[in-house]
Amino acid sequence: MSSDKSTVKPLLNKKIEGILFKINIDVVRDVLYLDIKSEKERKPILFSFDLNQKKECTYLQKTDGDRFTVLENVVNGVAIYSLYKNSNIPLKEGIFCFLMDDNSFWKNDFLTYQSVSENGIICSNNKFEPPTLYLLDYKTGELIKNVDDNNQDIISQDIVYPTYINSTYVLNVENKQILAYLKDNFQVLEILTENKQIYLDKDEVEFKELTSSPFFVYKNYLFYLKSGRVIVCILV
Repeated sequence: MSSDKSTVKPLLNKKIEGILFKINIDVVRDVLYLDIKSEKERKPILFSFDLNQKKECTYLQKTDGDRFTVLENVVNGVAIYSLYKNSNIPLKEGIFCFLMDDNSFWKNDFLTYQSVSENGIICSNNKFEPPTLYLLDYKTGELIKNVDDNNQDIISQDIVYPTYINSTYVLNVENKQILAYLKDNFQVLEILTENKQIYLDKDEVEFKELTSSPFFVYKNYLFYLKSGRVIVCILV
């Protein structure tokens, strides 16, 4: 529940239907992505929220057979997944990319994801020692060239996380201070400006310690998770 004192209203207050595995942001398009797996079959679902258009969208992923996928990154509408034999074996055995603009995909069973650059996806072939690095085209998966990871323009998500001070997570953003802490069985998220409270959200929880980094900020957007599998986004 949110306090009546709040003057800031959520842009997104979404209950997650399934198991949340990872949160990513497409910094080219300013879109939030949630990597969700269905409860029973662990089938991949991709939820998106366009920060500019304030629009939600859900994609039901088609992947390669029964292999398990984990979202690594999203760049300019291309969702990049690592392929695993199953959820119990943490050994990558390929890369799968889903293109949201036309619902197409490509995969590579021989290379594994390393990072993303402005020019393409950096992958490695771990069968060689030292591993050989390659640059793949985002939309086709075609090999562009062999690369040296040190001379690539790596894309950063520019996400800022709070600092843990005296049982409270604290982050200062311009003239605002964002706080997250536990009090009387509630997880509290509070935003102050000039010592005046402009946002308060109290979420009743069972745990006795906050999870690490209970919120993060991207540009001027604040994201945090609540119990009951709810993700909230507000403008700060």
